[in-house]
Amino acid sequence: MRRASPMQEGGARRCARLALLLLAPLTAGSCLIGSDTQTHHEGRRISQETLDRVQLGNSEAYVLALLGEPTSRTPVESGRQVWKWAYRTVKRSEGSVLLLVSSDSRSEDSGAVFVEFQDGAVARTWRD
Repeated sequence: MRRASPMQEGGARRCARLALLLLAPLTAGSCLIGSDTQTHHEGRRISQETLDRVQLGNSEAYVLALLGEPTSRTPVESGRQVWKWAYRTVKRSEGSVLLLVSSDSRSEDSGAVFVEFQDGAVARTWRD
């Protein structure tokens, strides 16, 4: 059996090293860049289109069927009551590159819809 010359062995080693250098970024890429986004919802967001369906004089039962259970019901005067539907959405994003650079961001959207009743009928609506 003939043995490879030192020159041939050196060339084979260089090829193997080159192949490793070229393949390493492909196999490690998933570890070098990372990201995560989480969204948390609280309450019920009422669209303007849905709120527009609430008309003066509608009953409490109609509003409850349309908008669902309110976050709160507050008596304000004799025969008057204000119902509130509050919502909040929090979005948090994290990311890192090469474990050297990282970022973290947070955004929040919140608001409320109110319906005032007078003697069991809608008197007015508004949005916060």
